[in-house]
Amino acid sequence: LESRKKKQKMKFLSTRDALRKPVNFETAVLQGYAEDGGLYVPERIPEFDWNELRKVKDDYEILAFKVLRPFIGTEELSDVDLRTILNACYASFP
Repeated sequence: LESRKKKQKMKFLSTRDALRKPVNFETAVLQGYAEDGGLYVPERIPEFDWNELRKVKDDYEILAFKVLRPFIGTEELSDVDLRTILNACYASFP
């Protein structure tokens, strides 16, 4: 069951009409607003291993990766690309 959850692609729904066809991460980010003017929200909130997150709480780049990864499919943004983006974001972060 756990491996099936990890393979499921996260979809995003409109806050105004959750019955509309859900979209993938790329569409939600590039489109910005749903066609009905609503905001995109994830269709589900993933479960996190809080003990694992506590272990990296002082490394924001790793923490951000672990939190964002369930929302962004690897077919949409590879681990390497996501890590590269986060590295750039946190490069000058204290």
